[in-house]
Amino acid sequence: MHKHDLKSSLSRIALVCVLSVLSGAAMAQTRSSCKALVEISNNLWLVNPDGSVIKQVTNDSQFRTAAALNPAGNLIAFSGKNSPMDVTVLDASGRFIEDVDVRAADAIMQLDWINSSLLLAEEHLNPNASRFHWIRFGPGNSASVLHTAPAEGSTCAASPDAKEMACVLGAAALELNGRTVFVATDAIASATTVQAIDVAVGTGVTTSTSPAFRVDVLGIDGATVHLKITSSDGLWTEQYVPAGSSMDVQLGDGADRTPQYVVLPTVSTNSGVVHLSILKSDTGAYSFEGGIAWSPSGKRLALVEANPAGQRFWVLLNRHMGRAAISGHGAVDAREVLPIDGPVRSIVFTSDTHLRIEGASQVFDKDIPADGKVPAGGPYLVGPAMPQQLTVKVGAANSIGEVKGWSCP
Repeated sequence: MHKHDLKSSLSRIALVCVLSVLSGAAMAQTRSSCKALVEISNNLWLVNPDGSVIKQVTNDSQFRTAAALNPAGNLIAFSGKNSPMDVTVLDASGRFIEDVDVRAADAIMQLDWINSSLLLAEEHLNPNASRFHWIRFGPGNSASVLHTAPAEGSTCAASPDAKEMACVLGAAALELNGRTVFVATDAIASATTVQAIDVAVGTGVTTSTSPAFRVDVLGIDGATVHLKITSSDGLWTEQYVPAGSSMDVQLGDGADRTPQYVVLPTVSTNSGVVHLSILKSDTGAYSFEGGIAWSPSGKRLALVEANPAGQRFWVLLNRHMGRAAISGHGAVDAREVLPIDGPVRSIVFTSDTHLRIEGASQVFDKDIPADGKVPAGGPYLVGPAMPQQLTVKVGAANSIGEVKGWSCP
């Protein structure tokens, strides 16, 4: 390495390190102005970061399926005091404001403040489908509700004007208003073929991989192949795999195991024969972690890609998305390594030009340009995350409470 290159590299490292130290100081200063909504023995409390009590919000000891504090710290929402299908809203003093009937058919299982005046209430219909209700608070904290049809997706987020919705379909596809606009990085693209086998319908073969597994070809329907994969401990799974698609191999501890193997079947020109390519990926399949965030202007979305190898990347998508996003053209303004540990708890834009991602114990802060691509390798801040549990002094006793939300205005 040339001296100039070495000096430049050391300067960049020093800049990031200095910013990291400064972020710790900034975080310490921010913490002093924060407050948390904490649940203890089925009651809600507002407390300071040191655990001292600001206010006991509820005293009915009633179980609540969800609770949340808005970013401004002036509104508290929880699954209804009269029905878990409603949403009760209080102010920071604990004064009742409104019991909002969102016309849910089942209990509200999750509440998330999109901003200080827009609340997302999620009603789980089944493990793969949810219905979302957006509650907007206007002057005097008057509430208006926007309902959606049941959405197929594990996580959804409304645009700032609540007119559009982005959802994660499965674990690795992002839909905008029901249209796929982005998919997670394909682990197969960088995978290597470790074995190629021709297998007749009705027969199977044990692979030479480590660990080994058995692949049975149960049938062919046109270009679709019916596969059964059995691990060495006898666990098995079946899947109909269309032409051009593949089947992930879950061995033992499943998605947490690397390397990950993938079976790619192709119907042979010989009738009744399937050509199987066994591929090995050292990263495993990518999925989205931590939800979806919209920028305040609605121009961008942010998410985090993670793989079983423990690698994480933050991704910034511009609003002008289309099918081109799937091939990585035109929609991706940034994709860089996320330098904090996981799992990711939250992703938020604090402004159109600032992104914050919270991991298990650290927070990543990044300034971004208002428009266009984000320069690669730019500076960022890393500081400690806010705790998810606090020790609170209630009367003469100390109690450990679960934090339902932080407000750090």
